[in-house]
This record gives sequence, C-alpha cells and structure tokens, in this order.
Amino acid sequence: MRKAHPPKFSQIYDEYCKADPNKQLRVGQWFYNQFLAGMTNTSELDQLYNTTDFDTIFAILERYYARYQWEL
Repeated sequence: MRKAHPPKFSQIYDEYCKADPNKQLRVGQWFYNQFLAGMTNTSELDQLYNTTDFDTIFAILERYYARYQWEL
C-alpha cells in the first residue's frame, strides 16, 4: 500500500537517507516501496526499482511527480 504523498522532489534523497540510513535499499527501491507499491508494473517501474544510476532514477521520479502533480 502506497503512502498518500511523497516528500517534495527536492527532498527525496534526504528522506531516503533518514528512512534507510544504512542504505540497504537503492533510492528507487525505497521510493517504490513507500509510494508506488501496488501500481501496475511497467518497464519504467522495473527500471526505477532496479537501476543504480541516480540520473535515471531522478528522471523517472520527475515524470511521476509531474504525472501525479506531487510537490516539487
């Protein structure tokens, strides 16, 4: 079950570090588990969950923020 609203886009990494200080999950995994779980699986979600490239992660997340009109 996903949470209602993610943190501001500019605060994603800080929130990730607070929630998972030992960095057991990648940023994309953490974000997916917290805010996107239960959504229809797409290749974009697979890429978000599995990539370690920050540019790719934040490009995908930026599209989700625009799509769902979450606060940047």
